[in-house]
Amino acid sequence: ANELWRCSIDKLPNEAFEAGDLWVMSPPCQPFTRTGKRRDLDDPRCKALLRLLDALPALERPPKAILLENVPGFRGSKAHARLQAVLAEAGYATEEHVLDPTDFGFPNTRRRFYFLAVRRARPHIADDAPGTFSDLPTLPGVDGPPIPVRPIQEFCMHSSKEGSFLHELQVPQALLRQSQKEDWELDLATASSLATKTFTSSYGKASYGSEGLSKAGPLLLTAAEDGGTCSP
Repeated sequence: ANELWRCSIDKLPNEAFEAGDLWVMSPPCQPFTRTGKRRDLDDPRCKALLRLLDALPALERPPKAILLENVPGFRGSKAHARLQAVLAEAGYATEEHVLDPTDFGFPNTRRRFYFLAVRRARPHIADDAPGTFSDLPTLPGVDGPPIPVRPIQEFCMHSSKEGSFLHELQVPQALLRQSQKEDWELDLATASSLATKTFTSSYGKASYGSEGLSKAGPLLLTAAEDGGTCSP
């Protein structure tokens, strides 16, 4: 289990997957994203996930738990159905949610699908998983109300702190000049903003705003006393 394999997952033999207690997976999202072609299992980037699902039933020491993260579009896909079927047959109890950091009070919008599976003590007895998920904390927005979102400034470090590394997070001036030259659509947030997003492949392109992606800045415009720079 401690051996390091250097090759694509879909090329690995079954022995490479033995004895891992926890599998944490985040398969390529392009086959399921709303801005992609949504080829699902027909997309070659699903090969690694399919290889894992093919190997799982044959393992002598399968994982005790599996956690998968992906875009919301994964839910309801053929890959999702295959995942559910394989894990049910292998004796896993499962739980799944679509969660967003804003539900937990963080000013960042990134809805993602989370799938948790725990292997039953007696895999082929469906109800042999009492309390499997009962110890999980209450999920805001699922089991309870969302936590009020706090502004970005409550999560930021001040550059005046000794040993600050914030200058390393500043957007290079050359890139800012390029954005002006090519008329990019920079998406900026300020200290009082209650929402931000992450960078995507569409960031800065002419279609960025028209795709509805320019709603919350992944760049933070700092205060003038800090130099008035942008940070990711």
